[in-house]
Amino acid sequence: MPIRENFADALDKRMYSVFRQFKSIVLERGISMSSFAIAFSSLFETNMGVRKGEKILVFTDTVRADESLSSADADRRSRLRMTAEDAGRFASEVYGSTSFVSYPATPGPGAEPPEVLWRAAFGESVVDKLVEAGILPALLTKTATSDQLARAEEIVLAGKESAVDVILGMANNSTSHTRFRSLANAAGARFASLPNFDPEG
Repeated sequence: MPIRENFADALDKRMYSVFRQFKSIVLERGISMSSFAIAFSSLFETNMGVRKGEKILVFTDTVRADESLSSADADRRSRLRMTAEDAGRFASEVYGSTSFVSYPATPGPGAEPPEVLWRAAFGESVVDKLVEAGILPALLTKTATSDQLARAEEIVLAGKESAVDVILGMANNSTSHTRFRSLANAAGARFASLPNFDPEG
């Protein structure tokens, strides 16, 4: 699916650029770093097209115990997590129906996020069906066959009413090139991934 992936990359870069532009406005106006209301409003409404009654999922990750980070990168990761938490709070207060998920960082970009995120995005019943069909473990380890991928899409589409409408990924590692994102898009979710983001960069 190179066309879908290239489009996803372009969309993520545009979202990142818009977020940085509005963050600059926030800083110029002397608003504190933890208050990105203008940027969040633009991101969710203008770029993500959030409408009343839609379900939103914001996610981030935490530093794993086995990661070795410089103090500068540890600080950046902390700021990223706090910004994601602020985005989740903003979405909850302004739009309602928002879930926030944090999980230990994946090994690297493109690695599938953990089951907890799948459940938040697609709903318990859909993920239960993926587990019962023996497909979820293969999806998570990127070993799913073409038949399993086709069946996974069937299950997700059949239960798409339980899926979220908007997903904002603020994890350190990109989720752009994952089955998680492909299936979320197939279910109709609008997805922005802002990997390796530095709120103060």
